[in-house]
Amino acid sequence: MDAILIGIILGIVQGISEWIPISSKTQILLVSTLILGLSFSQGYAFGLFMEIGTIFAAIIYFRREVYNVILAIVKLGKGGDLKLLVYLIVVTIITGIVGVPIYLFIVNLITGPVVGIPMSILGLVLIIDGLVIYLSRKKFVPNRSLKDMRLKDFIIIGIAQGLAALPGVSRSGMTTS
Repeated sequence: MDAILIGIILGIVQGISEWIPISSKTQILLVSTLILGLSFSQGYAFGLFMEIGTIFAAIIYFRREVYNVILAIVKLGKGGDLKLLVYLIVVTIITGIVGVPIYLFIVNLITGPVVGIPMSILGLVLIIDGLVIYLSRKKFVPNRSLKDMRLKDFIIIGIAQGLAALPGVSRSGMTTS
């Protein structure tokens, strides 16, 4: 299949699935492997690559918040949003600590000789992700704004976001639940 057509199809899937609490990376993975006939590792790589467009869209959408964070950096909290800056730093560090080893494990797994294991893990993780999102919204987590959050909340969000390196885990679903 033509690479441009693959990019268009996967871009549409990414654009539709990114902003709802399902794993857009997993949707890319499923479409690329089951419909477009790409390998699991190619689908995973496409899923990660598609996040670049999402990053730019998020920066544009949250441009006021980005501006306030830049002010907090330049003025050391005076005139900017220092709590948002602390949130971003803590969550980014925790996400990296949790997510990088998971990413390396997944890359090693999907480039290995056994083909059926990655899809089996993907199915299991999709089920677990759905249960976590459902239970957290129904039973456990009250809705709070950034001003109500503490360091513990930032750490939990970082861990949840790091776990989203697993195919099947929705980053937005985990971090907003």
